Amino acid sequence: MIKKLLKLFFINKCAHCGKETEGVLCKDCAKPVRILNFGLCQRCGKPIKSCICKALDRTVIRVISAYKFEEPAICSVIYKLKSKGTQRVVKFLSAAMLEKLHDEYSGVSLDFVTYTPVSNAKLRQKGFDHAELLAREIAAGLELPLICPPFKRLHKPAQKFLSRLGRRDNAEGTYKLKTNQKVSGTALLIDDVTTTGATLSACAKLLCKAGAHKVYCLTAATSALKD
Repeated sequence: MIKKLLKLFFINKCAHCGKETEGVLCKDCAKPVRILNFGLCQRCGKPIKSCICKALDRTVIRVISAYKFEEPAICSVIYKLKSKGTQRVVKFLSAAMLEKLHDEYSGVSLDFVTYTPVSNAKLRQKGFDHAELLAREIAAGLELPLICPPFKRLHKPAQKFLSRLGRRDNAEGTYKLKTNQKVSGTALLIDDVTTTGATLSACAKLLCKAGAHKVYCLTAATSALKD
């Protein structure tokens, strides 16, 4: 009886089309969604024609991503992640990320998981950090420690509103190393979307300044470059 009542009040809807469904996406919206596998750059994880390796900092060893952001259903799921942070969306994306990780990083010895943090102002506003939610699931799946980033994000313009060069310059001044916080070993850096690589580069540099030996990156999706 309780389950029936809950179902009446909390109807689960597809993140993309809004149709009632049991999963994050309904069968029709989920049908074209595939984890990225072929025709990708082996360092930045993007389709070859969208390679951003020249823009990535040398501290970034490699980037892999589970999905293509331009897939409409995935774009909707990422929006739900960033706006709502619901557990079912986090689990949906982190499961795909772990599958991609096991395929691509199987020979890599990772020591800890961390993430690209939101600013304190954004954290107060939303009540959660979407990258941290993903990182928590990834760390649990890998049975690795989740470490709070040894750097913080300052309150700056959102990257999505900036050009490619603007993103790079903005990211450089967006993150600041925390005092007396050190890390050690090989890091797995988690974020939601790879666009120009500016955020990942800025965070990887600070991780290495804090003591990380290597930085590998994993994101839920990768997007085509936007000038």
